[in-house]
Amino acid sequence: MKNMFDLLFSFLVVVTISNVGNCHGHMSFPVIRGAHKTYIDIDSLRNPIPSNRFGRCRFGKPSPRTTILHEGPLNVALDISAPHIGPCFMFLCNQDLTVHKLIAKKENCAAPNDPDVDYSHKDPIIQSYKYHWHIDLPHGRDLGCQDRCVLRFEWRGEQNSVIFPELYENCADISIATINSNPSSDVDNVAINPKCENINIKTKKKLSKK
Repeated sequence: MKNMFDLLFSFLVVVTISNVGNCHGHMSFPVIRGAHKTYIDIDSLRNPIPSNRFGRCRFGKPSPRTTILHEGPLNVALDISAPHIGPCFMFLCNQDLTVHKLIAKKENCAAPNDPDVDYSHKDPIIQSYKYHWHIDLPHGRDLGCQDRCVLRFEWRGEQNSVIFPELYENCADISIATINSNPSSDVDNVAINPKCENINIKTKKKLSKK
């Protein structure tokens, strides 16, 4: 009888665990560290990470690409393959991640049944839906990082626990321009707000202030 009870208990544990849902998702714009892995190792970008690695930008090494953004309105793109409840946070950090300034927060940023998400369209390869989050990007002068800042995205999935949420994180290496000028920076990818027009430059060159 004891053996039968043990088997039944084990079965119930397995069933319970299998029914626990995981979030999966990542920030896709601005261009994040490790973006080249999107179609070859997507799980390295969108799987939950352990708490002892949280705040380190998932990929510790800065990206060789710098995305130039103008201060002001920024349309952040999120690719979410498993929508779940939980808040998102956006931090502006200096290059060595010693200062983290909270610049935006949104409750249930990637929750199911978002009226602004087209659920009829799904990325055929990574099986994700496109979510958008409109934030106001400040200048980096207070952090001393306008030519090389880090935009750090956090998502805390609370579908299983509010006390112990699943942790997600991505970082984008950016330069921040004022409304009427570009910062001086070596770049090979430029994104201009608010149209988010991408200009790919094959050879790096110094951008001069206008």
